[in-house]
Parts: sequence; structure tokens; C-alpha cells
Amino acid sequence: EVRLDGFRHRGEVHDFVWLKKVQLLASCGLERHINMWQIPIKTPVYKLEGHQASVQQLCGAGNQLVSLDTSKVILIWDLREMASIQRLEAFKIHAEHPIGRIIYDERRELFASLSRRMALWHMRKRK
Repeated sequence: EVRLDGFRHRGEVHDFVWLKKVQLLASCGLERHINMWQIPIKTPVYKLEGHQASVQQLCGAGNQLVSLDTSKVILIWDLREMASIQRLEAFKIHAEHPIGRIIYDERRELFASLSRRMALWHMRKRK
């Protein structure tokens, strides 16, 4: 049985990720923001705004969240402050091809964006 519990975006949901360290679910869709949910509450408890295009991918990174929009801009969010702390212009590296995935390497504390080539990115940390 499928239950619709009110987790609604304007259109389809592009991605979601469970953020274990902060016990929140992040979701993104056609909108230019990210909804942060505290399960089982059916309305977002935070809205992360800063993208200029639809958000298509999310990646948890400890106390941070990495998000990628359709214009190939990556934002790094500090989840303790619910604020954007870094903006990366991936369209300069992945100009010709779509970015297939963003992944986080916890051991090295960096993340990668993957298309036909891989780019490694270092993340800023807030104290």
C-alpha cells in the first residue's frame, strides 16, 4: 500500500537524502530550494534557499549538505546554521556534459562531481 503523507513539492522530487548527524530528511525538486523534514512532521522545518535553478541532487557530508542545481552550480550548506557557506561553479569544469552524480568521501573530507570526467572539490569547514 502506498500512502501519500503530505510531502509535496510543486512537481516531481529529484532527490532526497537522510542526514543522520542532524536527524533530518532533505528533499529537492523543481523548486530552487531544499526542504528539510523532521520525520514524522509533514511540513518542512527548514527551507534552504540560495540556488538560482532547480535543485537536482543532494549529498550528505557529516554536518554539511552538498546540493547541485540544473545550471551546474554546487552549494555547500552548514547544517548547524542552515546556511550556505560555499558556492562552486561546476559548469566551468563540466561544460559539455551533464553531471551524473555528486558523492562525498568522508575519509578525505572532499567530494567529487562526475560526468565524463571527475572533479574533486575541497569543502570549507566552519568551526
